[in-house]
Amino acid sequence: MPILTVFGLATIEIWFAVPAGLALGVPPLALWLATLAGSLLSVTVVAFAGDSLRTWLIRKRGGGVIGGRGRLYRIWIHYRVIG
Repeated sequence: MPILTVFGLATIEIWFAVPAGLALGVPPLALWLATLAGSLLSVTVVAFAGDSLRTWLIRKRGGGVIGGRGRLYRIWIHYRVIG
């Protein structure tokens, strides 16, 4: 069960997975493999589903950054990189 916890945390944030795995007493090799697998899973999901998810969100929210309108564009103009 601790390995699944490390795997799940690594899909969200790798910096949480390693300390949690060490705290749970996961052996280093298993910790490395679970963290690697979780990170690769999240990268794969973003790589293959990112464009369709972005298109769906733009369609649902009714706008985007490209046309110079919409909430994301206003946030970008007002706050720049910090926003």
